[in-house]
Amino acid sequence: MPANGSFTITSNAGSFVINPTADLTTEGAETFTVSIRTGSITGPIVATSNTITVNDTSVPSTNLVLDFDAANFTSMPTINGSFNLNGSSQYLSIASSSAFAFGTNDFTIETWIYPNSLSGRLWFFSSDSDNVDLNGNGGIYYFGVSGTSSSATNTVITVGTWHHIALVRASGTITLYVNGVSVMSQSGIGFNSSSNRALDIGYSAAQGNNYFNGRISNFRIVKGTAVYTANFTPTTQPLSPITNTVLLIRPQDSGTLLTDYSTAPLTVTNNGTVTYNAATPFTAITDATGNYPITITNPTPRISWSSDNGGVFRVTTASTNNFLTFGPNYGSAQAFTVGMAYKWNGTLGGRLLNANTASPDFLMGLWGSAGCKMNIAYGDAFVGSSADTADTAWHFIWFTNTGSAGASKAKSYIATSTAPSGTYGTGATNNGFSGLRLFGRFVNSTTSSEQVDADIGFVKVWNKELSLAEIQAEHATYKARFGY
Repeated sequence: MPANGSFTITSNAGSFVINPTADLTTEGAETFTVSIRTGSITGPIVATSNTITVNDTSVPSTNLVLDFDAANFTSMPTINGSFNLNGSSQYLSIASSSAFAFGTNDFTIETWIYPNSLSGRLWFFSSDSDNVDLNGNGGIYYFGVSGTSSSATNTVITVGTWHHIALVRASGTITLYVNGVSVMSQSGIGFNSSSNRALDIGYSAAQGNNYFNGRISNFRIVKGTAVYTANFTPTTQPLSPITNTVLLIRPQDSGTLLTDYSTAPLTVTNNGTVTYNAATPFTAITDATGNYPITITNPTPRISWSSDNGGVFRVTTASTNNFLTFGPNYGSAQAFTVGMAYKWNGTLGGRLLNANTASPDFLMGLWGSAGCKMNIAYGDAFVGSSADTADTAWHFIWFTNTGSAGASKAKSYIATSTAPSGTYGTGATNNGFSGLRLFGRFVNSTTSSEQVDADIGFVKVWNKELSLAEIQAEHATYKARFGY
């Protein structure tokens, strides 16, 4: 773009600096000259520079629509659902255990509740004769310990809303928090049993078989630690088994409804056919652009996060129900680029990045046919070789679509330590994808086939076809992170 400026020559000498400013368009190589005039911008030209070339290879951030990078996390993200209780016959129970013998020590009992009704008492925790009962009656919560009752008269619990409840003993004082705010605090009211005790969640046999009607999510007991000692903001992410956790129920699907994620798991019994519900109090996990939620199916955890290479998602013992889904729906006429950093772990070969539907069939990175292959780009047809035997080094791959018909509609680029100098393959077919799935081929919403053991550094999607220069710039940005 033309620009004007001025400088002064003193004693027949002078200098100036030109600083090109980046815009939101990638133009590639751009040339310009500098002309020097006297008097004004319309005065006579007294000198003209040689041609100057600026190579604009920046990738506009406005075109990056998905940025799923393990470096943006510090642990394996999880989003859990909840379990439904009908208010008349359903509850969970754990048999008598020393885990619930708190003595006089600190403890924390916390969970999220979503009441469907406040018509009766909402008993959701009781433990033998030394009960802790959180009861809802017109939105007023109170609790009782060994027959001693203490009311929180200003606590409003509403129907159809998630509420975080925490009962904490710290240095002999028991405090009830609702949504992180203390609503009652009292010392010397018991809960000092040193005997093994049982636990019912969503029910109490005392005072007329009171059942909770609603949903419960992330029920955790921490024995020996007061997790909260002042008002707090409840986390927007699922609870984890921190130090001293003796119970953590956080269902991810119907198969994990009764799973205890504490370090010494207890047996959880389903009474009255409690069911799983995908509803959750937690904020959805999204990619860095915020455009797309990340759905994590990892009931028996096989997908983990590691700090290696700045952050990677890793599968070491692949199964049919461990995978991640995310991303846009792009058809054949949409220009796009998908980029990925990946590494096979050398054990189980399979399909790495796939469409999240059966058709169109889309595949990138690894493929397990006749031994594990790498450098795979497939959009209803292979673009490049399908015969490269996989190794265990880090690889980069980009798969582009022009959005228009032609012999080079689809292009693939690959790299390790050296940036690509051209396409790895071209083809006339790239029918796009309806969402993306990592670590296995779509069978249905809960199951994959052709699963694979591998590491993923990132998956990125642009809503344009990146040029070779832009892809080289991407490689320059990330190669050091992956050891090159």
